Amino acid sequence: MDKDIRCESYLWVQGIQTSTEDLTPTQREALAIWLKKEYLTELCRGKYAFTPREQEENMK
Repeated sequence: MDKDIRCESYLWVQGIQTSTEDLTPTQREALAIWLKKEYLTELCRGKYAFTPREQEENMK
């Protein structure tokens, strides 16, 4: 293959389209938590409900 495949990802951050490479460490962590929660929720649909620990502690 003589062409490289390039993949870029962007998010909407406060109304501005932002590359995931430009996120702060805190924003990257929040994105990772959200992605993991969405993945697990879909994987176990109808069996479990997943929430980040911070949200769980705020619900008490």
